[in-house]
Amino acid sequence: MLDFLYVGVGQCGNKIVDSFAGHKNKAIAINTTQKDMNNLINVNKNNMINIEANGTKGGAGKTPALGKKAMLEHLDEVMEKIEKVGNESDYIILCAGLGGGTGSGGIPVLIQALLAKEKKVMLLLTLPDDTEGVEVQVNAFNSCLNILKIIESYKVPYILIENNKIREKMDSTNNFDWSSVNQSLGKVFSQFNVSANKTSSYTTFDETDYKKTLYVSGMMTLVKVTLNASDINNENVLRDAIMEAWTDKNYFVDFDPKTATIITTIIEAPDKFLSNRDNYKLLNTSLLKLRDQCGSVSPYQGIYAYDSRQESNRKDKLTAYCMLTGLKAPTEKLASLRTKALEEQEAMKQKEMGNKIDFASFSAIGSVFANEPERKNVKVDSLTDIEEEEDISFL
Repeated sequence: MLDFLYVGVGQCGNKIVDSFAGHKNKAIAINTTQKDMNNLINVNKNNMINIEANGTKGGAGKTPALGKKAMLEHLDEVMEKIEKVGNESDYIILCAGLGGGTGSGGIPVLIQALLAKEKKVMLLLTLPDDTEGVEVQVNAFNSCLNILKIIESYKVPYILIENNKIREKMDSTNNFDWSSVNQSLGKVFSQFNVSANKTSSYTTFDETDYKKTLYVSGMMTLVKVTLNASDINNENVLRDAIMEAWTDKNYFVDFDPKTATIITTIIEAPDKFLSNRDNYKLLNTSLLKLRDQCGSVSPYQGIYAYDSRQESNRKDKLTAYCMLTGLKAPTEKLASLRTKALEEQEAMKQKEMGNKIDFASFSAIGSVFANEPERKNVKVDSLTDIEEEEDISFL
């Protein structure tokens, strides 16, 4: 099992690492306001770093320049904490939302600092949904483009979460919110990591394999499917379920499996299912068919049996995790994000122009008394005194 340190920058990043900390992962939260960090449940209080700087009291206010400034001013403190908490970590996973100020401005600074120290870095980033305003859209595009330029020369895998997909799910499902997505992410990644550490009498995905799958540049995804083992009666069932998860049942930016350089599949199945040699062959054939969907690719896999009597709560389910790494950068999404940002920006400019007063349409109005009335001189001695009236008393 690999040792990961999750570092969240900004409000969104903090919430993500808080969910990972809930699954017994090491985590650090960094923000420009203590108020947001006070709402975290699982991150150790000693691992919360307030990087408030001049101009960032109460947060960076969706201004990446302030987030960058704050990170630069506190960089030594942040790096010292990462070194202390993650001194034995195999990877440091940086988490942030790219629409705000602290995450958008602070993450690029931290990435460069860690790469300069030759640390192994992964990124988990979120892109805003279409309901958010022009500032957020512009921040997301600029930050995403900047980060991709920084990591281009390094072997840095990254995950991009598509908030539009989450919003669509929230609109169509009750009892579903942002926190449940974070919990789901934390759970799946933690389960995959635990599964990769198990021993198997079938096929093993060991720690060395695991490191190879991560030591590639490009976008990555991880999906999980759960099926009744008894339903896997032909070689297409498992393949089709994973392919459906690739296309519909995930919150990642859309990707093309054929651009992946590595495919990793881990399967956990009931021992009584795997003990049937035909079933084991069926799984391997399914994985070969799945691999065909990726074209030329390096495959890794692990097949593990669990004791169906001791783990009766699993109800003879088969669970499969599939990770794709080395995927092509999401240029289509970047182009769409840029177009959206420019449209929002132009609409805002037009609104500002429309709200200005067109002074050329108005001319000043002359004085009401264009011709002053003739003034007559009044002689003082012509005025008579007003007789003083008696005081009026109130009973």
